[in-house]
This record gives sequence, structure tokens and C-alpha cells, in this order.
Amino acid sequence: QTYLTVMYNDTIKIADALPLDEMLLHRMKTNYTDIMENNGGVGPENHHILYSTIACVLTGSVWADHCSPISDTTILTSMASGCELMEHVRTQLPYAIVTGIIALFFGTIPAGFGFPWWVLLGIGAVTLTMFMKIFGKPIDD
Repeated sequence: QTYLTVMYNDTIKIADALPLDEMLLHRMKTNYTDIMENNGGVGPENHHILYSTIACVLTGSVWADHCSPISDTTILTSMASGCELMEHVRTQLPYAIVTGIIALFFGTIPAGFGFPWWVLLGIGAVTLTMFMKIFGKPIDD
């Protein structure tokens, strides 16, 4: 277990000897509750805002990691496949841009307006499949 030492008003104490993951989760819930209380939105009917925010942050980080030429995974992938780094990035960008645009317009934005995530997931899958059927090229064996 990893424990976190926390500074409060220039004094150091071990914060209730909670494991790090529990402390971070508790702090995140506290910040979320404070923000939602100040804006009159505390309650389970508004939890989709928190879930959408977390999903957007994680999606953006994965998308950027996939497209970045200085990402460790991109560098290792290009080395393992014997491909030049920028050539690998150039070939991956069209896929990442298409999926990012579809995710944004058929997932993130509608979810922000309260559409059910499970409906948007199905719409996104169908949209990606149709895009590949229309614009994809078959691979010659």
C-alpha cells in the first residue's frame, strides 16, 4: 500500500493513514461535491456531468498519446515495426482524426446534453462501421 504525506498549514501529517487511491478518490469526491453545491447541482441526476468530464479527459489523453510523435508508445511501436517515426505518425493520424471527430460529434457533445451513453455508443459503432464500408479499401492478400 502507498500512503501519502500531506501538508496542511506548514505542518506535516499522515492524512488518516488512508491508502493513496482512497485519499485521491475522497479528495475528488470532496471537490466535486463542493463545486456542485456551489452551483446548485448536487444529486445523482447530475452525476453524468462528472462521468462525462472524466471520460473526456481520459479520451483526450489517449487520443493525444496515439498521435504524438514524442509519445513513448508511438516511438516504441515505430521501432518494433521497423517504420520511421514520422511515417508511423503520418499513417496513424487519419484513423485517429476520424475516430476523434466521430467520438466528439456522436458521443461527447450529445452526452453533454444528456443523451444516454448506451445509445451514443451504438450510434458511434454504427457510424464507424458505415465510414469504413464507404471509405475503407480492402487489403489485397
